[in-house]
Amino acid sequence: MLQAFNQHGELVPIWKMTRQEIEQRYKESFYCPSCREQVIIKAGIKNTPHFAHQQKSECVQTGEGSYHENGKKDMFNWLQSQGYHVKLEYYHPQINQRSDIFLQLGKKQIAIEYQCAKISKQEALMRRKVINQLVSSQFGF
Repeated sequence: MLQAFNQHGELVPIWKMTRQEIEQRYKESFYCPSCREQVIIKAGIKNTPHFAHQQKSECVQTGEGSYHENGKKDMFNWLQSQGYHVKLEYYHPQINQRSDIFLQLGKKQIAIEYQCAKISKQEALMRRKVINQLVSSQFGF
C-alpha cells in the first residue's frame, strides 16, 4: 500500500517522499487504513516505496506488485492534474473494501480498480456481479 496512518492518525503517502524523508520515519509506527494492523516500510532500490503487512497478517488488502502500485499512482496523479477530486487507496468501511482510486464527480462516487493482471473473462464478470450486488444492497439500485 502506498499510504498508511501514523501513530497520530495522519495519512502518510510514502510514495511522495524522498529517500531521506523515508529514512527519518523508520522509527515511527504505521497502520493499515483497512484493518488497522501495524505495517512496515518497504523502501528498497527496485520497487516503489510502500507499506506492507507482517507475514502473518490476516488483512485481506495485501499483496500488490510494483507494476500495480505504479499504475494506480500514475492514474491518481493524472486524474488529480485534471482537477478531479480523487483519493488514493480509499477504504470503504460499509463494504470492508479498499478501492485503488476513489473519484467524486458532483454527487456521483466512483470506485476505480486498476487491473493489470491477466484474469479470465469469467473472473471479470464474477467480480462485476459481486460489485453490482454490493452497490444494489447498499444504495437500493
